[in-house]
Amino acid sequence: MNDMPGPRRELRQTPLVLIHQMGKVGSQALQAMLREEIWLDYLRRDHGLTDKFILSMRAMAAEGRRNGNLIPEHYLSLEFQANEAEATNSKLQAANANGDEVVIVAGFREPIGFILSNVFQLLSALVPAYPALPAAMGHLESYIEAVVIHVLEAAWQCDLTGNAPVDMLTRMASERAVGWWDHEWLGHHNLSWRDFEKVPDSKLWRFKRESTTFLVYRFEDGSAALQEVANSILLKPSVNVEENHSKTKLYAELYKRLKARLRIPERLAARYASLPYVACLYSCDERDRFVDRWGE
Repeated sequence: MNDMPGPRRELRQTPLVLIHQMGKVGSQALQAMLREEIWLDYLRRDHGLTDKFILSMRAMAAEGRRNGNLIPEHYLSLEFQANEAEATNSKLQAANANGDEVVIVAGFREPIGFILSNVFQLLSALVPAYPALPAAMGHLESYIEAVVIHVLEAAWQCDLTGNAPVDMLTRMASERAVGWWDHEWLGHHNLSWRDFEKVPDSKLWRFKRESTTFLVYRFEDGSAALQEVANSILLKPSVNVEENHSKTKLYAELYKRLKARLRIPERLAARYASLPYVACLYSCDERDRFVDRWGE
């Protein structure tokens, strides 16, 4: 999330920059680019800011501590996210009260790929023996595939099973894929999608309200979109995007195989393709290809 303050650099004045978006959509790479130019005090990164998000993070963390069904790495991360969200909200309120310049950035990703990536992010909780298990074990791959399909189905009503890691993923899919656009992004910032305009010859959408500028990009547009965001904030060509290290992670080969073979019911793929943010950011042809890619 947000790093501890480091050595000050000789930098010009910058706006308060908030990267407020789903996880697994490039926020770390964007933060790394901007951190080369912006004081850390002026650079925030959060996956949620609403009261509902903060309460949910704390509830999951407390449950994990109480029942011992989450490893410390996971419940401490949840507590950290809640604390950071409160700190960011305080900074935003102060900046708005003072009329200070603020830039709020959100990246979005097609929801099934997003949820699949989050499942692998929690692989050590789902399968505590991994990576000691051979990565080629077929039953491990089938189990993770079943978890992904269950989470995709359960996210719409947030149906919980009592299995803490699976339930954490279901809540995450429900809050950060199914409901994030309306509640976290539009709702928290009091926005309407009609406010945004596609920037000509650009991969970005933009809206300005008083001293706050909102920028939206798509994960699928890759490093070029991140460069455009950074250039818009810094008003000059930015440093290069850091390589995503997912290819070097222990689960890389398992993730690659499962992503290639994963198929879900076509009705479910179509339901995800109809999510409001998908309908807003992706063309009809792109949404049709999305259903063809994942559905059967």
